[in-house]
Amino acid sequence: LIFKENTISFSDYLDYWLNNYCKTNLRYNTIQAYTTIVNKYLKPNLGIYRLSSLTSVKLNSFIVELCNKYKFSRAYFSNILKVLKGSFREACDVYGFIKYNPTLTLRLPKIEKDKEDIKHVYSQQEIDAILDRFKNNDTFTCAFLTSCYTGMRTGEVFALTWNDIDLENGIIYVKHNVYDKP
Repeated sequence: LIFKENTISFSDYLDYWLNNYCKTNLRYNTIQAYTTIVNKYLKPNLGIYRLSSLTSVKLNSFIVELCNKYKFSRAYFSNILKVLKGSFREACDVYGFIKYNPTLTLRLPKIEKDKEDIKHVYSQQEIDAILDRFKNNDTFTCAFLTSCYTGMRTGEVFALTWNDIDLENGIIYVKHNVYDKP
């Protein structure tokens, strides 16, 4: 598929970028996260524009509007910006679809921190209620307790093997992760 710099839409370019750059250079989970950002935020808001017509002013307005519209964490907004910058960097430097990268000076606006950013820590009463609900499921109980007392993610717990566990020194080595890959 050959595109000319003055005709490709940003939406078509994002599909091209995901298929040709991301799928060959990034890990599965990163591709999934980028695809979600592309489909939920970039395509609906910017996809109708030609790639070559998107300016730093337009992209900055988009980022500011997004930050004002949603109450995401700063880290999530940073990921959206990272996808936007990465897609334009490759459009300019790798594929030559555009001569100038309009995202070079893009920054996130100041975002007020909400108290909602505080992570929930289960109380002993909540842990007991969950364990009681799944008392007949040994696999769940072991995985849940391991997560509760180590802070490990579900995929990390389910990837554990006996070689990752040092019972003598009380150490669990987190070396792997499993995920549901369709």
